[in-house]
Amino acid sequence: MGILATVPEKTREMVALVDQYKAHILDVLPDPKKLPRVIRNIRSTLVKKPQLAKCDGLSLLSSILESCALGLELHTALGHAYIVPFKGRAVLVIGYLGYVELAYRSGQICSITNRIHYANDQFLMRYGTDPQIDHAPNMTNRGVPVGAYCTAHIRDGDTVFTYMNAEEILAHKKMSAAGQSADSPWNHESWEVKKTMWLKTTIRTMQKLLPKSIDMMTADALDQQADMGQRQSLRLMDAIVGPEEEEAPQQAEALKGRTSAARNRTKPQQTPPPTEAPAEAPADPPDAPIEPVPFSEIEKTCIHLGMLFSTKAQILRFSSRKANDKDVHDVTLFAGAGSPTKFTVWGSLPAWVVDNVAVDVHEAVVGKPFKGQPTYTIRSWVPSS
Repeated sequence: MGILATVPEKTREMVALVDQYKAHILDVLPDPKKLPRVIRNIRSTLVKKPQLAKCDGLSLLSSILESCALGLELHTALGHAYIVPFKGRAVLVIGYLGYVELAYRSGQICSITNRIHYANDQFLMRYGTDPQIDHAPNMTNRGVPVGAYCTAHIRDGDTVFTYMNAEEILAHKKMSAAGQSADSPWNHESWEVKKTMWLKTTIRTMQKLLPKSIDMMTADALDQQADMGQRQSLRLMDAIVGPEEEEAPQQAEALKGRTSAARNRTKPQQTPPPTEAPAEAPADPPDAPIEPVPFSEIEKTCIHLGMLFSTKAQILRFSSRKANDKDVHDVTLFAGAGSPTKFTVWGSLPAWVVDNVAVDVHEAVVGKPFKGQPTYTIRSWVPSS
């Protein structure tokens, strides 16, 4: 047991829970060789921050898995990402250096720079056909911070930048639910820590101007959910709670019954077979419901496992098959934008399903990727009136 014998019981339970799911952490790590380092960092963080042990286990595991899937280290000098407690949940907060890492990793960025603009600096900024920032810092007396900016040189030769004044940055903090946590970097007593959130706000704003990167879009989507006080989408929830997996009593207790509740809500006919089906229906979302969004918006942003959405579409074609003695139907829909998309329907197929009929999908869910592509399962749909 070692030093863990001296820490609170709840912390030891959380450390044991993380150890129990090391195989799942290994599955999502881009570099499996880093697993021992990742586990050491997590164990050390739980010991140093006992308040995290008061968070529900599922949110802690999700935060760990999400950061590992992005290849961002937690609570290290690299400043990639942090986990902070907020209203009984663990919330993953991506650091500004985490965003910088993801930007470089996309391969589309030559260089990226973040700076704080202080009142006594010489500063000139202009937009128009020749946008430019000219910043000469006053190294003897900087004055108070009045803004921040981020610039990026893209491989195609373009340069983009975003500037935000102090009022705009602090308005972002005010709107962020996670920013109200005492453990948030926004509220750290040190300006050196606090200013990282100023820098992060500018890079999050500027990333909309950069070449699209799934990792950066994922990070921003997680931060948006934290800002709105929502439970961060558990795109890796099925790695934690398998629909056919039985929980050990101590594990169920550590997760405060949430995993059992999720499994009890899962409809048996929606559980896909483990090998023959092209997609698996994830467990229902956790306690806080995820608001449905149109599929046209889903296509524009990062897709998370377990996300619910709705859409209007037209049936282009459909086919039926058997998988482990269960009826499975593959329905290709065209939602009016992008490419035709294949959806899965489990159980009986309604009699009104025919080619070219218009439908309203009231509820569909994002499932596990199959051959590198996201999958979608329809739960509720009707013909358009």
